[in-house]
Amino acid sequence: MLNVEAISRSYGRFLALNGLSFSIGKGAILGFVGPNGAGKTTAMSIITGLLAADSGAVHLGDDEVHATPSLVKSRIGFLPETPPLYTAMEVSEYLRFCGEARGMDRQQLGERLENVLANTGLSARRNMPISTLSRGYRQRAGLAQALLHDPDLLVLDEPTSGLDPAQILDMHELLRGLAAQGKIVIFSTHILSEVEAIASHILIINHGRCLAFGERSALLGADGKERGLTDLFISLVKKRNP
Repeated sequence: MLNVEAISRSYGRFLALNGLSFSIGKGAILGFVGPNGAGKTTAMSIITGLLAADSGAVHLGDDEVHATPSLVKSRIGFLPETPPLYTAMEVSEYLRFCGEARGMDRQQLGERLENVLANTGLSARRNMPISTLSRGYRQRAGLAQALLHDPDLLVLDEPTSGLDPAQILDMHELLRGLAAQGKIVIFSTHILSEVEAIASHILIINHGRCLAFGERSALLGADGKERGLTDLFISLVKKRNP
């Protein structure tokens, strides 16, 4: 279970997050949406331990993320919008480098390397330089490094940005498969239709505050009738931006 408890963060006088709270369990896929500047990246940076909150806490199970830095290495995987790739390296070389940087032992790294190459569809490209890969396969390589240490929580910032429709569908299938393995998946996006397609839960924020959070079926079936996420999103954002 991931519990985000009233996290707030300011940059000087600018309040980027204001008491954001939510909880999700194993096997959940959370679609995280909001206008540009809403606080999504700040929230994800706090959840992954890359940034400290001014107040509030993030718990993954019984562990508090910022009180136990080793937790970030062992239980959380992060894919930023621009994957941290060394393009001169071959795919398997890059993943070995990432595993060694995380302190994985040789046997564990060897086993996990084969697993993530298979899960992300990179086995046939393992010996290819990353510089020769398409955008879609570079995203897969970035996802593979985030999965290498078998994390419980996976946080993805715009994972389908720049992908073509076929590559987006492939990424959706990958995320569904990871959730089916019991992992918690959080992804941010500006494409509301993909949240409708794969998210089990939805979080909408604006100006650092939660506007709506819950299971997709409950949010989009509000008032006894189905409605699209775009309609819900616009109605909530307009209320806060009259």
